[in-house]
Amino acid sequence: DHSAQLLQTTTHQVPYKIKQLSEKLGEAQSQLAQYHKQENKEIAKALLERATHIPTAGAGIKLIAEVMENKSLEDLRVIIDHLRNSDEAIITLLAVATEGKANLILMMTPKLCRDDLNAITLIKEIAPLIEGSGGGRKDLAQAGGKRPDKLNDALAQFSTLINKGFKTTPIK
Repeated sequence: DHSAQLLQTTTHQVPYKIKQLSEKLGEAQSQLAQYHKQENKEIAKALLERATHIPTAGAGIKLIAEVMENKSLEDLRVIIDHLRNSDEAIITLLAVATEGKANLILMMTPKLCRDDLNAITLIKEIAPLIEGSGGGRKDLAQAGGKRPDKLNDALAQFSTLINKGFKTTPIK
């Protein structure tokens, strides 16, 4: 039997061998998921350490704007969640190119959100640069577009908007 040959076993051992391989695959997938989780946590920590500091009336704001390589949109969400759990005032724009598309995720610590400057207003201003559109909540917004080659332009525009927006208005 061909299955037995592929599994290097006898015909009556095929179901047992398949079960064994399935369990090994499950263990490997679980280990990989744990590795990804830890890696994303470490990435969030590293992003926070190299964030740009914007001085304000209070303790200041940490600005993070980066294109992430070899990451999925889900990875970016996990990294954002780690950053959101920090006690610091943070504004983050993470970008990723996947399957020829540009994706942006923007997060602001809720205390930084204002009616005129929040994740939604910022993403709507930045998204056209990647020939896309976006939306979300005041503290978390996303955009998708057709121009991954314009992600760095979007990050530059984001940094300009944040620096301009928080230099003119004090943080409560």
